[in-house]
Amino acid sequence: MSPPPPPLLNTQHSPNTPHKRWQIGGGMLMRGLTGRGRRAYLIVATLLFLLSMSLLILKSWATPRLPPILPDVGFTRGFSQQAAYHSRPLFSQKEWDNLIQEETQRGLVWFVQVSDVHLQRGADAKKEINHFRQFVDDTLSYIQPAAVLVTGDLTNSKTFGLKLSELPQEWLIYQRTVRDRVTRANSTLWLDLPGNHDNFDEVQHAHFRAYAVQPDIGATRVVSGGIGRPNITLLPLDASLKPGIRAFNFLGHLTLQHRQQLEKAVRHAAESGDVLLSYGHYPTNSIVSGGEEREVLAGSAAYLCGHLHAGLGLVNTMWTTHPSGMAEIELADWAHRHRYRILAIDGGKVVWLDVAHPTWPIVLLTALSHHQRTSTSLTFVIRLLVFSNEPISSVSLRVDDELGHWTDCQYNLGSLYTATLFLAPSTAPPTQADFIKALQVLVLHTSGSKSLLRVGMPGVGFEHPRPTLIAPLLLSIKLHSLVIVITFHISPPIT
Repeated sequence: MSPPPPPLLNTQHSPNTPHKRWQIGGGMLMRGLTGRGRRAYLIVATLLFLLSMSLLILKSWATPRLPPILPDVGFTRGFSQQAAYHSRPLFSQKEWDNLIQEETQRGLVWFVQVSDVHLQRGADAKKEINHFRQFVDDTLSYIQPAAVLVTGDLTNSKTFGLKLSELPQEWLIYQRTVRDRVTRANSTLWLDLPGNHDNFDEVQHAHFRAYAVQPDIGATRVVSGGIGRPNITLLPLDASLKPGIRAFNFLGHLTLQHRQQLEKAVRHAAESGDVLLSYGHYPTNSIVSGGEEREVLAGSAAYLCGHLHAGLGLVNTMWTTHPSGMAEIELADWAHRHRYRILAIDGGKVVWLDVAHPTWPIVLLTALSHHQRTSTSLTFVIRLLVFSNEPISSVSLRVDDELGHWTDCQYNLGSLYTATLFLAPSTAPPTQADFIKALQVLVLHTSGSKSLLRVGMPGVGFEHPRPTLIAPLLLSIKLHSLVIVITFHISPPIT
């Protein structure tokens, strides 16, 4: 009887394999500890983890905060915070006429952003699919944006349990819900980007390129800013991992080649005098690269992103202004909160409003300025975008102290309305905040229905929402370093 053959060596699982030694050693160490020793080990590991997180947070706070360099396109103060007004005319009649004409008739351009749609299959998902289809078919036809920016996670790519992989059935849903409709209507510039859920275990975005509207992921687009206004360059930032290794692709990665392409696009936009609007899935603090992403995008008026689902639901409004002056604005997800964003560029300002779908009517006050022509009269010029799901017959404004004195807005091109209010210096609100608080907007529809609105109500905003205290921290801390620390400290040893 011949002896049994020697066991086959499996070097992949051999204890001597270098990349397994520390795992097996760690498991043997844990098994060799007593109950008290294990508790002590866990306490020390937890303390090290908390210390590491504290150091990361302190490092983020300690980053030098230079005074914001506000470019021509960015945020402006707009309204004097002083209660005292001038007591003499400041303009000639010709200067005054030109000023009011410029304030009321200048054009503007607006966009829509939606993020983290997470379309998926199943009977329970049909309602969500129809909801998003209504947004694509109806809502966008009422708003008529210059472009729709879809910042990642188009599909969910999750089967039963935690198995993550690209599912052709979900991509077919996206194709039928979006691409077929947008292509057939041929009226909306739809710019989509992949997120981490759109790239599980894929190298070249195979499913995205096959089913998305814009398979050319890195292509910039130029949108007209209107007569006498600079064009808008839309710059996509695709930082998804290649390949998209599960779990690790929660973080983004920017290659040197891609970084150089971004720098070239930023320079070209600056040389052309264009307004630069950047967008991507990952917030800049969750992108790992050889340099500082915010430096590359510093020439942008704003960077639009998603991914964090409004701080995992902890923060309704997440945005901050970085030291370069660039605003980074994260959008809450569509999948659970049905949020989308209307963003406009008006006279050198980036303004936006996040809307819960469906909300009607929608009013975004894009600009407020005041001028004094005589010692007895102040002129307030107000510009606002008004959208509704039914025809609008008129839009009017008033201030609380002027009850009964409605001022009709002048209808301009598209959804832009402007109004000129005349108030005495003695009765005018002393600050911008007071004026906005006292302002009322009346939207009258041809059906006879009317909506009396104030800033702060659902679907009504002025320039931009107030940031919460935690938002700048969530968008400034080195999130990729924090994720690595968490992974290192809480990953159990493998035996």
